[in-house]
Amino acid sequence: MTLATRRGELSDLHELLRLRAVMFRDMGHDVTGTEWLDEARAALERGLRSGAIVAAVVDHEGSLVAGGLLQIFDRLATPHFPRGTFGYLGSIVVDEPHRRRGLGTQIVGALVEEARHLGLERVELHATKNGEGLYRSFGFRERGGGLEMRLELGR
Repeated sequence: MTLATRRGELSDLHELLRLRAVMFRDMGHDVTGTEWLDEARAALERGLRSGAIVAAVVDHEGSLVAGGLLQIFDRLATPHFPRGTFGYLGSIVVDEPHRRRGLGTQIVGALVEEARHLGLERVELHATKNGEGLYRSFGFRERGGGLEMRLELGR
């Protein structure tokens, strides 16, 4: 049975958050707290309403079994990035019983196509080892241009 990918809607908010928790749990993170979930809910709702976040989902028997998010950002333009518009692909997850059926590929494909449709110049992501092959199959490569760094400012 082939399951169809569709654009996520505000009514999918609860299930998108559940899938995000599945992703973090699979990565070994403690997902029992609610502060992160409350913040994610508010940001996801704002993003879906404004169009700054696009979701792709797969339904099966009344719930989502796969999903992913494309966040849209603007940065100052550069000579190599003339419009400064890019997307960040994240929260790509498939529920355990539905894995290895191509649903992750469908989700990533739908979001990459949406990025093209929106005229984004590039799409970035952080991949786990499990997802690396999938992303490479779409043409994603390591980012160049220097060491990727982050400053944690506290919580």
